[in-house]
Amino acid sequence: MRELEMRERLLDTAEKKLDSRVGDLKDLETKAGGAPGAKPQGEEAKAIKNLVIMYEAMKPKDAARVFDRLGLDVLVPVVQQMNPRKMSEVLAVMAPDRAEKLTVALASMARNAGAERVAVDPAALPSTELPAIAPAPRRR
Repeated sequence: MRELEMRERLLDTAEKKLDSRVGDLKDLETKAGGAPGAKPQGEEAKAIKNLVIMYEAMKPKDAARVFDRLGLDVLVPVVQQMNPRKMSEVLAVMAPDRAEKLTVALASMARNAGAERVAVDPAALPSTELPAIAPAPRRR
């Protein structure tokens, strides 16, 4: 019984830490206020880099729980700077619908890399389709 109570307290503590991190990210989201595709500058870039370091150090399932709650305007700049291998582990344990929306947002931004960056509105994208990716030209 004591062991069960101790585990419950540990889970409560971990949940409070995660909620605190979500609050920090929401604060960053309100401070950013810019377009999701805009390049962060100065202090904001440092804050995002610190978040990247923090999330890469977390266990994938813990990071995924936080990522499932974040808005794409905060999540996309963080994910773009993460190590792809570590991000793939997080993406694998995220909620499927949130992982899909994140993937669509990243694919849309990659498609517009040469053109002017446009804000991605997840509500405007069909929930069952990913954007088409043009094939690379064949070499002969």
